[in-house]
Order: sequence, then structure tokens, then C-alpha cells
Amino acid sequence: MRLNAQGPPCSRRDLDSAEGRLKVRLPEQYRAFLLKNNGGRPDHGVFSINSQEGRSEIDLFLGLDQEGLQDLEIVHRFYENRFPPETIPIASDHSGNLICIGVLGPFKGKVYFWNHEAEADEGEGPSFDNMVEMADS
Repeated sequence: MRLNAQGPPCSRRDLDSAEGRLKVRLPEQYRAFLLKNNGGRPDHGVFSINSQEGRSEIDLFLGLDQEGLQDLEIVHRFYENRFPPETIPIASDHSGNLICIGVLGPFKGKVYFWNHEAEADEGEGPSFDNMVEMADS
């Protein structure tokens, strides 16, 4: 997948600092992606969610030290209580949904589609009920 408008270069020090603030250790494959690309917009980001959910299109891969809702940490803070703490957002689609990656326990490294239209009601904690596992890594 080719990316346009990649983020500013990201160093290991930047990545380590961000992980400290997020209080997670990102999966190695995702760390490598951030070090190489630091986010960006794909030329062609259409992907299959599953046979029931159909397809979507990635609008943006989040990066470090980006502006507004292009920044991984800002998006994490904005949605923090809306998705399970075992995951963090790494991309968004054109409809306000997120692509998340597991960062803890048996979820680590797995990639999920977070459907904002099916999220928990106000007052209920986040769960995996509105998340579809798309890949093991």
C-alpha cells in the first residue's frame, strides 16, 4: 500500500516517549510502520471487514506529532473511554470508524474494526461487542 502525505519523520526516541505517555508497548510491526511512515493517507485503502460487515476504506493512518485528529495520542485520548483498553486506534475510515490494534494480553498485535454506530450506550463501559477482528497482525 502506497501512502501519500506521510507524517514528519519519527525516531525511536519519539516512539518510546509516546509509548510512555500512552502507557503501552506497541506491537513491533506497528512500531516499524511508524518509524518508516509515521502515518499517512493511502492511495487505495479499501479493505474487507468481514462477510457480514462488508468493506470500508481507510481515510488516514494515524501518526505521532501530527495535527489534531491525525495524531495517534490525540485520537487515543479523544476516544479513550469508547473502545476497550486492550486496544488503541491506528487509523480511521471515511465514516468515523476506527481501525485499532491490540496492545495487551491475547489481543496484542491483532487488528480490529471499531464500528462507532454500534458502540456501548452512555453509562456502559466499552467492550468488544462493536469490534470485528480483521487480522492477527
